[in-house]
Amino acid sequence: MREQVRTEGPAPSIHIDGRLHDNIVASQRTETRLRKRQGTWGEITVDKPLTDRFRLINRDNSVFAALPDPGGAWTHSCRASDCEWAADGIRRHREDPGAPTVASAPPRPELSRPESSDVLRKAFPWLHRGGARGRGRPDRPEEREGTRTVWFYRECWPRPTGGHIKHAHYFDHVSRMPGFEPAITFGDEPSEPSFARERHRFWPAGRDGPAARWDPGPRDVLFLEGASDWPFLIESGLETLPNPRINLIQHVRHADKDDERYHYLGERAIRICVSREVADAITATGRTNGPVLTIPNGIDVTPFESAGDGSPAGFGARPVAVTIAGYKSPDLARELSGRLNAAPVEHRLLTHFQERNAYLALLTGSRVAVCLPNPAEGFYLPALEAMALGCVVVTVDCIGNRGFCHHEVNCLIAERCPDALFDMTKRALAMSSLERARMHRRARDIAARHSLDAERERFHSILRDVDRLWRAG
Repeated sequence: MREQVRTEGPAPSIHIDGRLHDNIVASQRTETRLRKRQGTWGEITVDKPLTDRFRLINRDNSVFAALPDPGGAWTHSCRASDCEWAADGIRRHREDPGAPTVASAPPRPELSRPESSDVLRKAFPWLHRGGARGRGRPDRPEEREGTRTVWFYRECWPRPTGGHIKHAHYFDHVSRMPGFEPAITFGDEPSEPSFARERHRFWPAGRDGPAARWDPGPRDVLFLEGASDWPFLIESGLETLPNPRINLIQHVRHADKDDERYHYLGERAIRICVSREVADAITATGRTNGPVLTIPNGIDVTPFESAGDGSPAGFGARPVAVTIAGYKSPDLARELSGRLNAAPVEHRLLTHFQERNAYLALLTGSRVAVCLPNPAEGFYLPALEAMALGCVVVTVDCIGNRGFCHHEVNCLIAERCPDALFDMTKRALAMSSLERARMHRRARDIAARHSLDAERERFHSILRDVDRLWRAG
């Protein structure tokens, strides 16, 4: 018969530094962890007996203090060493009220000295169950043997960007790596239904949904990206964990002294840069702590089916002459749109969020895509995606696109002003079929080299070597 977790009499109350922690008993859970920050004197007080299982556990799962069995109210003082108090005040009962009461764990072994993580896991498996761990992982422990979780964090956004998409790609890469699984915590809820749909599609969190908090085991990996991840790590009290950290760097702004992210370059991490330009920029600061690696961004768009001359099949029948992807530079996009209206040139202007599938469908039906990045980007996915979908791409320099945007080779690059963009757009529309086919062939080749499969394989090679890279850093 299925077991339930019930309390045995009044629940004990626990105070840490005078603050009541009333979550010692939680339905369907057999452990509670109460965390203190590193290096402070702390006091724990229990006013009712617990079961015979109580340990002060370091974050590496070694025993900081093995406390005597409490027979009643008691107080323990210690100097916290980035530790957790793990306690169990729960006994198991079967649904049958006449069934005998069974303690929820066997008697504990004697622990007079710190034990290794593996020994402690075997002796106290209840320390590693419940909470936010195991989101989306199989229920049977034998299926999880040896699996390492990679922990992700994501704040909500005013609109999805290429950076969010790339973060979601790495989440998916982990799910496809044998021996690893992803888990994710979200900072808040999307403000619009369309954002909620996109979030669910980008980061499918499995049957159990997203994790309420990070709860890494000793072999797990922490994945950090963006301005909110490092503060989240610190505010969660996890900054001193010995777990390997992977830091995805998607922008050259990390090298800007006035940017918040600059200050986190000194934090130890294995850094993955999305372009050589980003890697060069952060390395030049002299602040990086740990290996700096480069994995050029891959795209989740299949390159177009080529006609006999190299152009996309059915290119001439595409219904939209020009699409301006201007949501990153809306003012510049509107100025260009005004000039096209005056010409007149039929076009579509995008300055706000569209659901991704609708956006990609629009590009598939466009002959020319004017892709307007911010003045500085780490990579700039939209230009590469437009190439893969068979558009003649007009864009501007943004530093991070220099590795794949080559003027008059696979795209046209204009100065960052509406007049120059207008002239370059007219040139794209007036290309001869021979010139356009040559540009399409080269655009398709470079888009194919930036496949998501290639990105995934490079990242998997880093995961396979993550412990050595972490030690070397």
